[in-house]
Amino acid sequence: MEEVRKINKRGQVVCSIEFNGRVYKRYPNGKHPNYYYWKFGHGNKQSEMLHHAVYKFYHGEIPNGKIIHHIDHNPLNNSIENLEAVSRSEHNRLHPEKIDNIVRMGLNTKGAYTKSNWNQRRIKAIARLQSEERVCEQCSGRFTAT
Repeated sequence: MEEVRKINKRGQVVCSIEFNGRVYKRYPNGKHPNYYYWKFGHGNKQSEMLHHAVYKFYHGEIPNGKIIHHIDHNPLNNSIENLEAVSRSEHNRLHPEKIDNIVRMGLNTKGAYTKSNWNQRRIKAIARLQSEERVCEQCSGRFTAT
């Protein structure tokens, strides 16, 4: 699999790899390091990560309750020798830094957004931001956002 790099109309670097007749893309400056294949049509959007496609190509469907782990921890190395199906608890054990980040950022499951509470929490966050006193960078005057 050979990576092709291009710059799109918005000036973003886009890396792409073709695998099994599909083109998987990633944005190096984006949030996610993995390659994704996106399919749009008839009102639905589907995505598939490249490492999932590679695993399925060689081993069949991903077993229930398993996720695909990059053995060398490099999400850009999608060779079949570098992929294994592990349980979520095993994956968490293999990536303690991710657990530390979740705890440090306060993103535990109790505080997670759900479809039912997302809008309420958004309204509270906007109200809090609008009521905070701010300082103008140019004149040092104090104000509250409206």
